[in-house]
Amino acid sequence: MIEKYALFKVLRGLIKVNKTNSIRELSKASRVGVGTAKTCLDYLYSKNIVTKSVIGKNYIYTLNTENVLT
Repeated sequence: MIEKYALFKVLRGLIKVNKTNSIRELSKASRVGVGTAKTCLDYLYSKNIVTKSVIGKNYIYTLNTENVLT
């Protein structure tokens, strides 16, 4: 039942892969669209659950292990 929400799918994809990922890699791992994955990752970044770094034109996201919510 909880799998129908895209935010939980993206978060689960981050936990499952457990490395640095681009938006496209995370959207494939979590089986959601690229736009949906970007919206969810922007929300998770605003809550400090993920960290974002820029390499070239790509945004690379990693799970923030220093946050108490993760």
